[in-house]
Amino acid sequence: AVANTLAALQFGIAKVDAAVGGVGGCPFAGPGVSGNVATEDVVQLLHGLGVETGLDLLRLSEAGQWLSSVLQKGNGSRAGPATLRRHAPGHAQPRPQTAAPSGFTSG
Repeated sequence: AVANTLAALQFGIAKVDAAVGGVGGCPFAGPGVSGNVATEDVVQLLHGLGVETGLDLLRLSEAGQWLSSVLQKGNGSRAGPATLRRHAPGHAQPRPQTAAPSGFTSG
């Protein structure tokens, strides 16, 4: 679904439907079909492309996790749980590299 969102953006589509935690979807879609594309996944895509959304990915991820637990349903987002893990207490934040790693050569 995220790949389809990227393709839509490339064709000039400016609005897509998404849902926190990927919940929802069509009840007539059939068995094995997941819900909507997760808002967290779309926001991560947009931020990665340099698009300013005004949305806080961490807060969205927290909302998706909360909603999934209330609904007793698996979180349909990939970016949400990964964001929560990155911000978990005790998780070492990666340091930005200022130089090429040892042994790396370009050219």
